[in-house]
Amino acid sequence: GKECELLNVDGVRGKVKFRLADILYIHSDKDEPRHKYVVTRDGNTQRVMDCKFEKLISIAHNLVRVNGSEAISLELVKSYQKNTVIIEDFFMRNGGTKQLILNRAFKKEFKGRIAAW
Repeated sequence: GKECELLNVDGVRGKVKFRLADILYIHSDKDEPRHKYVVTRDGNTQRVMDCKFEKLISIAHNLVRVNGSEAISLELVKSYQKNTVIIEDFFMRNGGTKQLILNRAFKKEFKGRIAAW
């Protein structure tokens, strides 16, 4: 099933393999936007090299882009308003939340994916 699908990408020290269903959050490297940091369900963060959001989202159906530098798992979304998405803070185990900016360019896709989720 989809929960067993894997993503193989180049990491800092060679190939890195992720279960697609375990990816919670992806953000661009501030110094080199082609590189991304991938945070998984177990709290691990891996830097992947030269990976595009479009590729990741096309194969990881639980991910949606919220702005130019961040994509999240739909399961993290607690609520959203006009330009803000409130997500479960995956680094805190006590149910905290985190706010992300919902960019206008990604709003229509985001709303459609949330409605279908």
